[in-house]
Amino acid sequence: MTQAARWGQIKEIPKDAEKKAHQAWRTDLYREIANEMGIECPKEDYKIEPAEFFIDKKAFDPSDPVGYLKSFEIRANRPQSLFLS
Repeated sequence: MTQAARWGQIKEIPKDAEKKAHQAWRTDLYREIANEMGIECPKEDYKIEPAEFFIDKKAFDPSDPVGYLKSFEIRANRPQSLFLS
């Protein structure tokens, strides 16, 4: 959702974003199937992902999607200058 908001695909992050995320990413079903296959899963649904995991070197904290979105200098609907090298 943050990237969709960043690039103007959605106008804003909805107030019920966590509810919508739970509806779209069914971790309960994933855990059930993984359990049947003998695969262990983390017990928590969300975690902070460290900056070194991402190409843009930005940490992602699912409890602060707006802060994450605001951390990007380049995004749709924001004055910006782009140059070709």
